[in-house]
Amino acid sequence: MNNVIASSLSRPMNAGGLICLAIALIGGALFFLPGLETLAGAWQTPEYSHGPLIPLLSGFLLLRHLKTIPERPGPISDRWPGVAALILAMLVGLLGLLSHIGDIVAYALILWVGALLLISFGWNTGKTLWPADVGRSDVHGSAEREGVGGGRGTDPGAQGRF
Repeated sequence: MNNVIASSLSRPMNAGGLICLAIALIGGALFFLPGLETLAGAWQTPEYSHGPLIPLLSGFLLLRHLKTIPERPGPISDRWPGVAALILAMLVGLLGLLSHIGDIVAYALILWVGALLLISFGWNTGKTLWPADVGRSDVHGSAEREGVGGGRGTDPGAQGRF
């Protein structure tokens, strides 16, 4: 593990990438400011007071998961899905800004963060950062196969029971 950290620190930093990241973060903070204000207001209420922990825990889990992903050598060529997601996030954010609905801007902020991850890591690595059930063909996941939740489980008498 220490060898992985040491090899990562011995490589030269990509100054252009860091500058682009800084510009994206500053620009995103300015663009999504109404959404951030809406989140800050919601996080003041008792129902959503746990809200500030969600980005922190998500970031921690992301960093923990990134340790298990091998480094990709060479240039990343599959960034275009991230660019498409970024355009979608900006359009949704603009819709929220024009309609003065901070919640829509906040939702667009979530899309924007995902887009930055896809742009940074590429599609092949970025899609592994999503939850396991995303992208599965069966919408109901493993709970339905196990007969949990009152769906079309294996036990016909289990439907509707809690």
